[in-house]
Amino acid sequence: MNTPVRLLLAAAAIGVLGASPVRADGDSPCPYPIRIILIDKATIDALGPLPWSRERFAKLVRIVDSGGARAVALAFHFRDPGPGKGDDALAAAMKKSGHVFISTGSTEAAASWEPDGTWWGRMALNAEGVPPKKIIEGKYITLPVKKLADAAAGIGATDRMVDKNKQLGSLPLMIKRGNWFIPSLGFRLFLHLKGLKNVPLAFKKGKQIIIERTKINLDSYGSALVNITPPGSAYPTHGFSAVLKGKVAPASFKNAVVLISMQDPNTDIATTTGPKNSLELVADQLVTLYGYMKEGGGK
Repeated sequence: MNTPVRLLLAAAAIGVLGASPVRADGDSPCPYPIRIILIDKATIDALGPLPWSRERFAKLVRIVDSGGARAVALAFHFRDPGPGKGDDALAAAMKKSGHVFISTGSTEAAASWEPDGTWWGRMALNAEGVPPKKIIEGKYITLPVKKLADAAAGIGATDRMVDKNKQLGSLPLMIKRGNWFIPSLGFRLFLHLKGLKNVPLAFKKGKQIIIERTKINLDSYGSALVNITPPGSAYPTHGFSAVLKGKVAPASFKNAVVLISMQDPNTDIATTTGPKNSLELVADQLVTLYGYMKEGGGK
């Protein structure tokens, strides 16, 4: 895996490497193909603007699951109840799958419900030791409605740090809520795919996280260096409506990590390789974590 020059930021948040030639289905250290599904313009033209009944999300989950997806990430907050019986349908599809994850992030707004310790214990990192000092901490985190939160295999944060020029600085591996550490969406998927969900991790002197025998260096914000691929180059992308209408064969998702979100150029992140959507960054972090495990991490 290439390791280009480290990007230095005025804010001292260090965590992004330059362009990497990694291809998810080629020389990637991640053993699973990564597929992105976006609610793109063609989808909006075909299905109309959001909000939709969540039965559409349920149908999409069933399709990719029937194709043999290894994990599915819905990068939507689902903070409010959906219309009709959509939440019931989506919760049922998520439970049947058993490997559907929902995104979250730090916020100042309280959710409509407060999880108990059992729920937090299922969703938070199982980590010991002294963590980095400046991990992002919101008063609250965004939570999906309880029905979906209970059905999810896990949640993962999509917080990121940018410099004064609004360019990506780093992708934290975790955020904090009270005494709980919530893994990033990429990190959550990694732990799931590696079968490490319940394996204790260890922070070392606030400067490393130890995963099994691999030591990964962290900055004070809890970010590890990430290889950033050129926009649109590494991960095959499909339109939401194209998948729903059967224009994409379910077999395309066999053993794949499937990332699903809204396409919105206004929310793309400026990086050293060009503007990227948030799902590409999730995929880049996931692939880089596999690279750390393959190479042994830091010292």
